[in-house]
Amino acid sequence: IGGTATYTDPCPDAFMSSESLGVALVTGASRGIGRAIALRLAHDGFDVAINDIPAARAGLETLKDEILQKGRKSCIAIGDVSLQSHVEDMVSTTVNDLGRLDVVSAVPRNY
Repeated sequence: IGGTATYTDPCPDAFMSSESLGVALVTGASRGIGRAIALRLAHDGFDVAINDIPAARAGLETLKDEILQKGRKSCIAIGDVSLQSHVEDMVSTTVNDLGRLDVVSAVPRNY
């Protein structure tokens, strides 16, 4: 399975709340399903920490800009989810940058 998923927001931004519903961390967020989940969570009112491996940083930078344009906060937490120390660093980055962590969406990189 490969390719690039495109997320088309079915809801206008005018319905977004300025108050955050919480903070979500989305793994595998540079493309595909992870990217779509991160954008949807931002649209729905969550501040979003986004994760992927170092080689995917450019995609995360673009995604972060899109989340910020939606009026949400965002941070990048680079790391490999198969390594416990990286996961601990991702959680620490999220809490340090966004204040807390309420939701985790773990998406395998191949999707």
